[in-house]
Amino acid sequence: MIRLAFFAAGLILLIYLILQLGPHNVVSAIFNLKWNLVSVTLIYTGSEMIRGVALWKSLPEGESQPYLKMLGIRLSGEAVRYLTFAGPFVGEPLKAWLPLRAASDPRRRDPRIPNISAFQISPRPEASCGQ
Repeated sequence: MIRLAFFAAGLILLIYLILQLGPHNVVSAIFNLKWNLVSVTLIYTGSEMIRGVALWKSLPEGESQPYLKMLGIRLSGEAVRYLTFAGPFVGEPLKAWLPLRAASDPRRRDPRIPNISAFQISPRPEASCGQ
């Protein structure tokens, strides 16, 4: 139910922004991109799908979820990263926390998995190594 509420809120915000900018301006900007829009979209989609596979394969045997669920987790983290003021400080840990939340048996969690977020958001590699 909460997903539907967030989806509706996002859709309302998108419609509001399009109306504020003017539908003609939005459509003309998209048409000005021509085939560049298609190529950039395909490249980004491919990279996110490959990263989804990496997330899916990186979890221990008992912790892994179906690929589409892991891809959804990856895209959720990216959405938070790009659309909120918190950016990578919330998006990257979210990508590490959601697979834990989605695990069927919370007592079998791998204690190394939460450390992924510390490594991903740290600008200094030594910060995640405990030095």
